[in-house]
Formats: sequence, C-alpha cells, structure tokens
Amino acid sequence: MSQRAHRGIRLFLLLALVMVVSAACKKTPNPDTEASRYYEAAVVAYNSGDYELAIQGFSQAIALSPAQSQLAYIHRGNAYEQLGATDRAMQDFDQAIAVAPDSEYAYYAYQSRAMAYFKQALWEEAIADYSKTIELKPDAIVAYLMRADSYRLSGQLDRALPDADQALALDTSMAMGYAVRGNIHADRGEWAKAAEDYNQALSILAPSVARLTFAQAESAQIGNLPQVIAELEAYSTETTSSQTQITDLLERLRAYHAPTP
Repeated sequence: MSQRAHRGIRLFLLLALVMVVSAACKKTPNPDTEASRYYEAAVVAYNSGDYELAIQGFSQAIALSPAQSQLAYIHRGNAYEQLGATDRAMQDFDQAIAVAPDSEYAYYAYQSRAMAYFKQALWEEAIADYSKTIELKPDAIVAYLMRADSYRLSGQLDRALPDADQALALDTSMAMGYAVRGNIHADRGEWAKAAEDYNQALSILAPSVARLTFAQAESAQIGNLPQVIAELEAYSTETTSSQTQITDLLERLRAYHAPTP
C-alpha cells in the first residue's frame, strides 16, 4: 500500500470518528463545536495508541478554535512525546501554558512539561514545573512524587522526603509512592525504612512475592533477593498496569544485590 493511500485511510478513520461523535450531538454547528468533535475523536485515537492520527485530530481542533485549545495542545504534546518528538512536544506544552497560564487545566500543561524535562534529566527545570503544578493543584499526587524523585536525583534528599510523605498522605494505596520514598531512604542509608517501604510497594504490586526482611536490607548480603527479583520479573510479564513501577523497583533491588568488589 502506498504512503498516500495509507494517509488517506488514516484521514478517513479520523473523519469517521468525528462523525460518530457528531451523531450524538444535535446542536447547531459552530467552530467551537466542531473543534470539540475533532478533540474527542483525537482522544479516542490517542487512547487506542494511534498517536499520529491523534495529532491530526488535535491539530484540527486547535485550528478551528485557538482560544479553546489548551487541552488539545497538551494532549498533542503528549502524543508527540509518545512518538519521541520531544522538541515538538515541548513547543506544545509551552503553547498550552501561554494560552491560559492560570486556568483549571494549566497544571496539566506544567506537569506534562515537567515530565519531559525529567526524561531529559533536567532536574531543576522539572522541579520548577512540578512546583507550579502543585501551586495550581495542591492535591497533585504525581507532581509530589516526581518532584521528590527530581530532588533525589539532583542530590537534594532532605527536600525529597517531605514530598514523598505528602504524596502518601494523599493516597496510601499507591505503590509508586512507597517505591519513591524507599529510594530516598536508601540513598540516605536508612536501610530499615527503605525495606519497609519496598515491602509495602511489593505487597501492592504483587502480594504473592516474597518479602524482604529488615535484617536482609540492612546487611551487605541479601540472601533471598535473587528469588524476589525472579518472582517480580515473572509477575511483570503478566501485568501491564504496574510495569513501570516494577521495573524501577527491580533496578534498585539489583543494585543492592550487586556483589561488592
């Protein structure tokens, strides 16, 4: 199939999605309504993993209603991120903030841009944007956790811990929160506290996985850790909802179990 034909099919799919959304709406057509239909169709495409089609839809929504385009810019930026086009993603996040820097959705633009900075290891820039996210949305759990990890990775451990504590105060059931706080305790040399948090993360991610003991975490040799790692690896192949958290935890556990010179 030619590239032109492939593009034509993708455009047809986008238009079909717009028609499906339009069929449920009997209001008189206007640019804002049409923009909403393209936006909703693009969200469907994004959620199905078709990021290129989503970008087309979000672009149409932006063109039709620039003044109401903040969410479209944010989601198009996220779609670009999924495709590895970081520069274009950053431009969209910047534009989303410029459209309405203090709107109810602006926190999402700052948080998305912060994540892009984080992926580039630009810790201070990430911290600044996560701080703005929290200012706009004080219960932004992910922002607290990611700012905590940014502080940790930039060596600011004393500033990292309160953020992790605050995230867990907002939601005690999130494994990522315990994993992040466990990493902070580990970097501070607080092995018993780290083990306690890792155990809690493990119990949420994979309740059947063998638990570490405080004594093992405090010692140089963690006897049952290879089995824990093996079981986590097996578990991570069976679930997709927590793979990122499991991968992060595996990396940290392997590092602890690395043989000393």
